Amino acid sequence: MKRPAPTLRAASLDDLGFAGHVYLETMRYITDQLPDFDEEQHMARFAERFVPDEVSMVVADSKDIGWLQVAETDDEIFLKQMFLQPASQGQGTGSSLLVDLIARARQANKPLRLGVVKINPAVHLYQRFGFIITSEDDFKYYMEKRPE
Repeated sequence: MKRPAPTLRAASLDDLGFAGHVYLETMRYITDQLPDFDEEQHMARFAERFVPDEVSMVVADSKDIGWLQVAETDDEIFLKQMFLQPASQGQGTGSSLLVDLIARARQANKPLRLGVVKINPAVHLYQRFGFIITSEDDFKYYMEKRPE
């Protein structure tokens, strides 16, 4: 039996704890490699970047399973963050969310842009959906998909 597609709901500051937990849980493979990782400082910066007006909670079977943060300007749609609980990964949810964002960008005739940590397996997901690397720094690739 096929699972129903995830839905999105508007986030509030009350969702910060859940979002932070999912973020840490999914990014542990990176943070564990950082020699001076200070979780308390890192999470304080995370809280500053968590803007509820940009965040949507991902819901499946009436339960929060992740979240995404998207900023839109006159020139672009920027996927700031997208995180799913590990138990919800690999089931097409991320792809479904990405398809919706690509459609939104196409409708608005804007490029969809994002930054992704170089060792994140999601790099391959974005490439499968036609994103190209436009630049990089020591840690991230910056990618873009232009409207078709």
